[in-house]
Amino acid sequence: MNRSVLVKFYLPYLLYGFMMFYANTFLWGFSAGPANIIPYITLISSLLLFAVASALYLFYPKAASVIALSSLIGLSFLEINFLSDLRWTLNLGNLLLVSTLFLYIYNLINSIVFLINYKKITQVSHLSRSLKIILASLPVVLILFWVMAVFF
Repeated sequence: MNRSVLVKFYLPYLLYGFMMFYANTFLWGFSAGPANIIPYITLISSLLLFAVASALYLFYPKAASVIALSSLIGLSFLEINFLSDLRWTLNLGNLLLVSTLFLYIYNLINSIVFLINYKKITQVSHLSRSLKIILASLPVVLILFWVMAVFF
């Protein structure tokens, strides 16, 4: 597992999961109370992608890819909602919507390709164990900061 694998899997999972968690909690389903189960599905999916799949990929890449793929399927509801809100004018909101779409497609393709070619991929870990633990604890620390900021 070299540094390019970190850029290819860990950072996109972390970034997309965080963006969808933020969008779900503050912009979409939980601002006035959820009307159905879809906001719960997307919230759990974004948390799994952000906190579990990104951290787990450093140690168990196949399990992380399975979790990421199921989370991305759960986040497809939110992504479809974003696409329906997309207007073809140049502004910051549309740039963020298009970037989430590209990250969604990128993560989906990478997870599927990784799971299909898992037997062919040989990964040699060049990262130290302490660096992996620090990177794996980053999502947990961000969630704890968010909980402290919201509830305290």
